[in-house]
Amino acid sequence: METASPQFECADPAQALRGAATSGTDPRSLGRGLELFAVHVLLYFGTLLGAVANFGLPVNIMFGVANGAFIALLFIIGHDGCHGSFVPQRSRNVWLARLAFIPCIGRILGPYLAWYAPGFHPWRRDDRALIAKSETESAPQQA
Repeated sequence: METASPQFECADPAQALRGAATSGTDPRSLGRGLELFAVHVLLYFGTLLGAVANFGLPVNIMFGVANGAFIALLFIIGHDGCHGSFVPQRSRNVWLARLAFIPCIGRILGPYLAWYAPGFHPWRRDDRALIAKSETESAPQQA
């Protein structure tokens, strides 16, 4: 005996989502988006201050872990803004995404530049040719 899922009224959840998306209502709200952004920015900077303040080591570690969680939430807000799904207007999404990614730049862009951007290494040479050469050398040889 099969029972219907209590979460969805119809059998196909994708159909329910498509129906909600085409109903003409926009679930994005500028006020709610700005509120979420402001709260997460304040919590990020508050936990950052707590992590570097002169508290005991366990308290600093606790603040550091919380700061990592809030930087992850800011990354999610920036990601949603880049896809245009955070607030209604495209230009506001772009600017909120840029602002949300500011704390993430050093932690995300730094390692990316260290491995993939030419001229970023201290020895100032482009490693893409070396990477491509090593990839072709490590590829299995066909007989």
